[in-house]
Amino acid sequence: MSYEWMLQERQRLINKIQQNKKIIGTLPDGTFYLIESGKWQKWYWKEAGKAPKYIPKKNRLYASEIAYKHFLEVQNEDLQQEVDAIDAYLEKFPKYSKSQALLEKNGYLDLISKFFQPSEPALQEWAQGPFTQNPYRPEGKVHHVLPGLAVRSKSEALIATQLLLRKIPFRYECALQIGNKIYYPDFTICHPKTGEIFYWEHLGLLDDVGYAQHAAQKLQQYAQAQIYLNRNLILTSEGSGHPLTVQDIEKSIMYIIQ
Repeated sequence: MSYEWMLQERQRLINKIQQNKKIIGTLPDGTFYLIESGKWQKWYWKEAGKAPKYIPKKNRLYASEIAYKHFLEVQNEDLQQEVDAIDAYLEKFPKYSKSQALLEKNGYLDLISKFFQPSEPALQEWAQGPFTQNPYRPEGKVHHVLPGLAVRSKSEALIATQLLLRKIPFRYECALQIGNKIYYPDFTICHPKTGEIFYWEHLGLLDDVGYAQHAAQKLQQYAQAQIYLNRNLILTSEGSGHPLTVQDIEKSIMYIIQ
């Protein structure tokens, strides 16, 4: 697991603990006990420093509330153990990925790329075969991933790299006709197991209102062509102060391409 992913998971656990505590604060005081004797069950509750008290069956609502409180308290103990384990991990392991640093060295990915080719020849042929590519400003493709593959942004280079490492065949800015209009999704992906086609759009300028509106219109057109988010469309985004990370890409890939 990556350092950044563990940080995100730690925050998720903390948020869940805080959410549970808020709910606990709305529930009755005391601790719940369930005592079983054969096929019979008895409910008790206990306040600090006092003897347990029996809860009659007619007070089932009260019993359910205090039992739920007990469950949330025990769940928080489990969650806190996970947080403590993550803290131990974060203290021991380095923040930055050495393998990712290698891939960022000029020419390194190209040198080892033959080991990350799709296993099926048909998939290799699909990825490497001819297709109609976006003709818009080819000079804007300044981020070189491999010889013959350059993209327009550092984030797209990260996406392309992660797809390559997982042997997932793709085409960059391949033409897609919807009705009478041609679109160019950032990545067109062929599922390495099923052969199903997926599309990946990365929205890199969400702080720009015009850009965001244009992106929303494009997604509406995709929906008309039965291209839906979390079904056959992957969507990532970033804005000022929130750059795309390798961990964001990994989660997107694992969610769709399993």
